[in-house]
Formats: sequence, C-alpha cells, structure tokens
Amino acid sequence: MAGKLQNRLFPIYLGISKLRLAIHGYYSPSGKLIVIFIFLSSGFGFDTSATLAHQMVALLTALLCFSLMSLWRKKRVYQVSRSISPLAYTDIPITYKIDIHNHEHKHLLGLFAQDSIEHNWPSKDEYLAYRCKRVMNSFDAAFGYLKWIDFMNLKKSYNNELKPIQIGPDGQMNREITFLRRGKFTFGPMYFFKEDLFGLLRSKTKSQLNHKSDSVLVLPQRIPLPKLTLPGQQKNHPGGESLAHSISQSEEFISLRDYRPGDPIKHIHWKSSARTGNMVCKEYQDENYYRYALALNNHILPGQEELFECAISIATSFTYALDSHESFLDLLFMQNGFHCISSGRGIGHIREALEALACIQANQRDDFSELSTLIEDKIHLMSSCILVTLIWSKEQHKLISSLLAKQIPVKVIWVREQKEPSPDFGPLKSHPQDLLQVSPDNPALDLQGLS
Repeated sequence: MAGKLQNRLFPIYLGISKLRLAIHGYYSPSGKLIVIFIFLSSGFGFDTSATLAHQMVALLTALLCFSLMSLWRKKRVYQVSRSISPLAYTDIPITYKIDIHNHEHKHLLGLFAQDSIEHNWPSKDEYLAYRCKRVMNSFDAAFGYLKWIDFMNLKKSYNNELKPIQIGPDGQMNREITFLRRGKFTFGPMYFFKEDLFGLLRSKTKSQLNHKSDSVLVLPQRIPLPKLTLPGQQKNHPGGESLAHSISQSEEFISLRDYRPGDPIKHIHWKSSARTGNMVCKEYQDENYYRYALALNNHILPGQEELFECAISIATSFTYALDSHESFLDLLFMQNGFHCISSGRGIGHIREALEALACIQANQRDDFSELSTLIEDKIHLMSSCILVTLIWSKEQHKLISSLLAKQIPVKVIWVREQKEPSPDFGPLKSHPQDLLQVSPDNPALDLQGLS
C-alpha cells in the first residue's frame, strides 16, 4: 500500500524539489521572513474588521511590489572563467579562482554569486528502493515525504552557498566548494544576484563561459591501509619489454629474427634489415612480474547504499596502496557488461581505475555469476586476488574455491553492517585470516587486520 502511494506521489515530490532549486536565491533572509508573515497573516488580513492585520498585509504586499519594480533594469553581461583542480575528494573542501569580466566595466560590489553544477535528478526506482533509517509513524511511512527528504540529502552532491562577491588583490574571486559524493561533475554557468533597494528580493543573471565547461572528478575517500605484502608468484606474460619494461626480471633481448606481421616498429633492427635486405626484429624474453586482481562485487541489496560507498572507498585505497611500479593491477567489475581496467607501468595509468571507481554505480541485478566466469578466464594471469563484496554467499564461495584450486592466494573483504565473531568462512575455513569483515563505522581500524 505504502509503495503504491509513494509511486504516485513521486512526481509531486520531485516537482517540489525542482521548484525549490529554481527559486533559490531570489529572496534575501528578510524577504523570506516577510513572505512567510504575509501568508500567515493573510487569513486575518482579508477580514477588514481586523484593522491592524489588514493594514500589515497591505503594507508588506506593497513593499514587495515596490521591491519587484526596482529590479526591472537592464541586466548586465558577465563572462566567467575558472581555474580549478580536475581532481577532488569527498568531504574535503577545495578552493578555486574565478575571473569575472563585466562588459560594462561596472563595479561588482553588492552582487552575490553562486556556481552551478549539472544536476542529475534521481529516478523513481531509486527512490522506491531506498530504505529510510529514520523512525517514522504510520502516516509518514505511508506518504514517504520524510523518506524523500532523507533520500535527497543522500543524493546531495555538493555544498555551494550563495555568497557576496569579494575580489582579491589579484583581481580574481576565490570560491570554496565541498563535494559530498563521488563522481564526475561538470560546472555550468555562474549565477549573479543583485538585491533590490530594500534588500528583500534579488534579480538573477546568468553568466557566459569563456570556454568549455570545467569538470571535476571527485574520488572516494581513502582509508589508511597497513603495508601490504600480498602473497603470490610472478607469472609469465608474453610480450616482453612492450608490456613490462624494467619490471622484475626484464632482459634486453635474446635474439634477432625475421619480421612478423604485427611486430612493433620500435622492435625492428634497422641495421640488420639494411644489411640483409629483409626486415629483422629484436626478440625479447617474456617477462615475469606480479599481477593482482581487484574484483569488486557491486551488487547490493536494498538498504546497503552506505555499505556500498564503504566498499568503493576500500577498493580505491587498494588501488593506491599496490605498487604500480613493480606490479600490475586489474580492476574487475560489472557495469552494463564486464569491465577490466589495468593499471601499472607499461599498461595503463592509475587514474583510469580511479575514474572508474568514482563513477561506478550499484547494481540491483545479481550478475556475480557472470563476473565469476570472466574472473576465472583470467586465472592464468593472476598472482593473487582481492575480492571486495557486500554479499558472502554460495556464488562467492564457488569463485574462491576455484581460485584456491588453482593455487591463487585470495583475500576477501566482506563489508557488512555488523561483524560476527564466528562467520561462515566457506572455502576459507582453513585460512580464516583471509576473510576480513569490515564495518562502515570504523573501516580503517578493521582493515588493520590485513595480514
């Protein structure tokens, strides 16, 4: 019953939120107070026998009308360019500079400014699947408006207040913004607000951008990890220097041979080719190095949103912790298909993995069996595997058993609400230290148990 009612009320709640965002900034604190007073007093104001209330409503309404009329002026044209870091972390403020160019060369004092970021509104399915932890009575639980408020607070992307313009000695304006969620955020135009003569209402002017919109990649929070020494053996990887130059047991080359279609141009030995009249290539010895797999199970159950964010932070911390100069890391996950993002010297850059972790979304569909099959296809490349999961069931047991059967060391990070003193270790019963339970309340402390 409650679900059907919330399904019908969702467009109304979404419309209210969009309306609040649209009118934000048009009223000063004094203007908001006057508008609220007019609405509260209007019930008495229309009764002409209530003389004082009638006069107050009429006076305040006239004052708002004069304020509105004083805003009817030619809007100025502003151009904005930002100097902002392309990377940020959640809950950590960043400061950036803004150049404001006014075509009329008028003074900017008295103006308020607010940056804008492209806003992605949540879907109905996300709202209905959200499990509110607030204690509510039956009426609030049925209508779900308090649930909507908590849901929108969870989806809030950044803190960016409306502030007066203050130009620094370098002719630029410094702004501070705090991102509350991970992801890739694109800045839009800046909005300028000018107060009326009475300081009640504000006019709104949209700026022009000097260049394409700036974007910021907001990375998940990093969790301190102990010094990691993952078990495993170096694996042979055909390709030689082209894949792992100067890593582990690399060699110069072992011989010269005839050119084969597909050989890199940089491997051609030009002196020998000129002498013999045929293309000759250098043949490199296959390389041996450590290659770790970091598998992220992004399937969640309703109410596990907070746990999922903790799992993302843990995966991000492992991505940073593993030495990319001496090994390779494969980040494996499902997101509209299988993804394998390799980072490490010679293959890819760590930023590609971090960008994927910043943008990955929770998956309501359980497709771990597909992920498991694709991980098993890469067993011959792995030195060891780390699995970060919110669910520890038979599907995960099957994958771990398969890895152990191939003598691939495994560590499982099980993110859960409450830890159990004697959990079901499954195939790790003989290696209980390789199953680590982590709570979102204090993940840094729990991860110190890594060995």
